[in-house]
Amino acid sequence: MKKILLHISQELIWLLIAAAFASMIVYPLYQKLQYTFLTENFLLAFYAVILFRMVIFFHGVIWLKPMWMRFLAFIININLFFFILRKEQSFISIYDSFTIGDLGQHREALTLSQMEKLFHYFYYEINITVVACLVMIVLFCFRLIHSYWSLRKTRLYVDPK
Repeated sequence: MKKILLHISQELIWLLIAAAFASMIVYPLYQKLQYTFLTENFLLAFYAVILFRMVIFFHGVIWLKPMWMRFLAFIININLFFFILRKEQSFISIYDSFTIGDLGQHREALTLSQMEKLFHYFYYEINITVVACLVMIVLFCFRLIHSYWSLRKTRLYVDPK
C-alpha cells in the first residue's frame, strides 16, 4: 500500500511541476493579453515537461510497465509529432502577420515597444516549447523502441531448460 501511495504522490508531484513550469512560460503573455493560444501553449509546455520526465525516469513510470501501454504511447506520440508540427506552422504564420489582435485582446493599453516585446516573447516561447516537445517525442519514441528491443533480446537469450 505504501508503494502505491508513493507512486501516486510521485505522479502528482510531477504533474504539479509540469503545471507550474507551463504556467510560468505562458504567464507573461496572459498578463498583458486575453491570450488566444493559452491552452495550446500551456499544453505544449506541460507535455514537454511530462515527456522529459518519461525519458529520464523511464523505468520509474509505473503506468509504462505494460507492453500495450508502451505501444499505445508510441502510436499516440507519432501522431502528436505531426499535429504539433502543423500547429507550429500556424503559430509562425501568426507571427509573420505581426498584428497583436491575432494573439488576443489587450488587457491594458500597450505601446509599440511593448507589443514588439510581446511578439518576440511569443516567437521565442512558442518555438522553444514546440522544439522541446518535438525533441522529447523523438527521444521518448527511441526510448520505447530501445526498451522493446532489449526486452525481446533478453527473451531470445533465455535458456529453455
